[in-house]
Amino acid sequence: MAQGFAIILDLFVTFFKIGALGFGGGLAMLPYIERQVSHYHHWLSEGEFLDLLAIAQSTPGPIAINSSTFVGFRTAGVAGAVVACIGVVFFAVFAINLLSSFLERNVENLRIKQLFLTLRPITVGLILAAAFTTGRKVLIDLPAVFVAIAAFFLLSRFKLHPIVVVLSFGAAGALLYMFA
Repeated sequence: MAQGFAIILDLFVTFFKIGALGFGGGLAMLPYIERQVSHYHHWLSEGEFLDLLAIAQSTPGPIAINSSTFVGFRTAGVAGAVVACIGVVFFAVFAINLLSSFLERNVENLRIKQLFLTLRPITVGLILAAAFTTGRKVLIDLPAVFVAIAAFFLLSRFKLHPIVVVLSFGAAGALLYMFA
């Protein structure tokens, strides 16, 4: 029983830290989530983490919540999923409630505006770093590179909804593997 509680507590603390330190949103959090989940705690192998990304991106909801729920469930069942999910959102809910009234009162403050202008490119850098880190592991052959480029093109040029792209390529992949 004590060992089960220790895992539950470890899940909460780990995902609380991810939620508290994961600036830039879910995609920007990915390198930190991977480091904690695969390299530090060894709850998932690197391959399993890449599968987690595919699942978390293919299902509705924020990637940090989907990831925490998946890891929590895989590690400690339903209780682990609930605790990890609460852990990852706990700080954000607290911080947003605390900061929203401050920001509302200071919306026209030049320094606040400059802060947000500075944070935008940092967030882009965090997301690009996550894309690079994940891309090195996923883009291992020509078909994978083709799919990534095609998905990028369909999303950016034709503004297709991401679920259409995911379902289309998922169906195509399933058919290819079924007849291979």
